Amino acid sequence: MAAQPERIRIAIVAGLLTPGGAEKQLAYHVRCLAESGATLLIVSLNGDGHYGPDLRSLADEFVSIESGGRVARTVKIARAVRRFNPDIVQASHTFANLYAVAAARACGAMSIGALRGVMQTSADANGWLNRWHLTMPDAVVANSRRGAEEVCRLLNRDAASVHVVDNAVDLAAVDREMRPRAELRQLAGLGDADVAVLGVGTLRDGKGFDRYLRVLAAARAQSPQLKGVLIGDGPARAALEEVCNRTPSLRGGVSFAGRHPEAVRLMRGADIFLMTSEHEGVPNTLIEAMAAGLPSVVTPAGDAGRIVEESGSGFVHLPSDEAAMASTLAAIGRSASERSRLGGRARFYVETELDYPLLRARLWRAYSATAAMGHRRGLLARLNAMHAYSRS
Repeated sequence: MAAQPERIRIAIVAGLLTPGGAEKQLAYHVRCLAESGATLLIVSLNGDGHYGPDLRSLADEFVSIESGGRVARTVKIARAVRRFNPDIVQASHTFANLYAVAAARACGAMSIGALRGVMQTSADANGWLNRWHLTMPDAVVANSRRGAEEVCRLLNRDAASVHVVDNAVDLAAVDREMRPRAELRQLAGLGDADVAVLGVGTLRDGKGFDRYLRVLAAARAQSPQLKGVLIGDGPARAALEEVCNRTPSLRGGVSFAGRHPEAVRLMRGADIFLMTSEHEGVPNTLIEAMAAGLPSVVTPAGDAGRIVEESGSGFVHLPSDEAAMASTLAAIGRSASERSRLGGRARFYVETELDYPLLRARLWRAYSATAAMGHRRGLLARLNAMHAYSRS
């Protein structure tokens, strides 16, 4: 084997380390970069959070900067990053993009921003700063094609500076940690003849779980064997439970399974995945359900519709067409053979398009394209050498 080339130094400004989808993908990215031989600094704006212990074990340095206003935080982050002297400064969340830009400029590094989702959700979260968060970095890494297209179209960014790095799922870990089918079914009080319709997420306004219940109620009128199972918790749970109590077709037909940080481990006990939200990027819950071999009925939120249609693993309906969604759900619920056929396609798509080992090349491609666009020839040569070495 050739001598190891000079290691690329990457500082990541981590906005949140809570047990969410963006944070899970951050953990995948950090692990992938560490396995590739990069030298890593994690600057956390959220303390250790949920993923801090794992990230500390992977990174060469971990710094927590939680206090202070925007200006004070910017100065602290810039100082920490400058001491590290990185080649690349990357943000994990859109609201951290400007911190990453300021830190990169303080030490002459390349800056890469993040878009987790689509423009609507990003604008709702970041307000008037959203435009600057998405135009100031040298490049933006989006987790959905729709989000990337919107950044270019709405903010007039050069498409060559916006890169899509699909969400990944570690199939080896999923298969190793997946619980027996009976575990979820016992938790949800399901019988052998029940067809479990899985919904996963934070139970709050805007995630579409009110629509989930309406669709399920209409589907159960056609296929009573359908039973809803909601994994997650949140401020809307009480209101959703009240809807179930006052809707005759939902009484005894929905189980609230509570919060499970690694919901994918229970998914083998379900039969169909139902996603009814209006705004997403690439939902982790969808690709995890596909990894578990579940067919899906989804709205075209973010890239969810594209993935389901490309894989041929389910059906896509507009959020406004709840009747069609319910009819589709009822039809799949009546056919075990159709569920098996669609679920097999779902699993195959994840194996070939979204499995964790594919992530390394996609990250390195985004870094190399950004270095080339910025005429950073020395960095580009080092990136190419390190990527080739990590593959050998």
